[in-house]
Amino acid sequence: MLFPLDSKRPMPDSTISIDKRELKELLDFAVEIAHEAGAITLRHFRGTFVAERKADDSFVTVADRESEDHLRARITAAFPDDSILGEEEGEKSGASNRRWILDPIDGTYSFVHGVPLYGVLIGLEIMGEPIVGVVNLPALSEIVYAARGLGCFWNGEPAHVSSTASLDEALLCSSDFGIGEQYGFGPAAASLQRRAHTARTWGDAYGHVLVASGRADIMFDPVMNIWDCAALLPIIERCVRLSQGRKDHVKIYDGDAVEIALSYQSDGAQMLHVVDLDGAFSDPNSRTRAVFREIVSQTDLPIQFGGGMRRLQDVEQVIELGVSRVVVGTLAVESPDVLVKLVHMFGLYGCDARWHARRR
Repeated sequence: MLFPLDSKRPMPDSTISIDKRELKELLDFAVEIAHEAGAITLRHFRGTFVAERKADDSFVTVADRESEDHLRARITAAFPDDSILGEEEGEKSGASNRRWILDPIDGTYSFVHGVPLYGVLIGLEIMGEPIVGVVNLPALSEIVYAARGLGCFWNGEPAHVSSTASLDEALLCSSDFGIGEQYGFGPAAASLQRRAHTARTWGDAYGHVLVASGRADIMFDPVMNIWDCAALLPIIERCVRLSQGRKDHVKIYDGDAVEIALSYQSDGAQMLHVVDLDGAFSDPNSRTRAVFREIVSQTDLPIQFGGGMRRLQDVEQVIELGVSRVVVGTLAVESPDVLVKLVHMFGLYGCDARWHARRR
């Protein structure tokens, strides 16, 4: 598994080829109109308006309608052949392979009650794949946006997910934890809350923004419409598999691991985190080891390595190959004595000893 630590979004297996200049123009346009729609909502926020109930019992206001009308007008003027799907006005078909998916106010319940945790969501699909996403939180002056291969940004700076390593350290968010019971997975939702360190109801798109910007670790949002999640997918999804299946088989989706690593570097990544999912590194003849060696030799980035660490020799070998940091989880270490030796011999980036303490 390869994680670009500056949040540059990977290019998954896809047949879509998009010129980066064109993609940047689409992203800039989406950010611009998200700001405009956000300004429209602020004219009504904490003002006097009628909150109507829709068929599903959710709220809709004049701000929702004006925001979506503005977004539709701007998109139609700039890209008349594109399709548009919005929460309030439905779908308008187009002749191109692009579809804009709009949520003019995500978190209308918060908006109606004067709570600033609402957002304007804009997603762009190209040939059915989510490529661009923007979440503007106008009442908080925050905006998060991303495009495939261009990175993910929070108020103009690279966005970073948190470095929390385990569930019992995690901050868990949700709009409504009780919704799990309504849809038949109440016990699982309750278990998730018990196992997380802290749970907070910072919900709707705001919770996802907290995860994307590293201020929370998990967003529990089990029931979503397409306009709720279309903008979030390009923002949140940013990791790819390096190794899966057979121990001698290495792939990032169906791409080349070294090429993907080089693409992260060209996109401005500051570090790569490489995870050997199958423990294949312990096999000296493993293809995983050969690919890892190529990544180290062909990139100029610092590399953090974790996973598949079974012996002191494994740690020694990855350090000899030139990694900058090693992550060791004690479940993969043979004994506490080995852990002590590792601590004394090497500078470890992460070492989680709590599981051994619980099992002893």
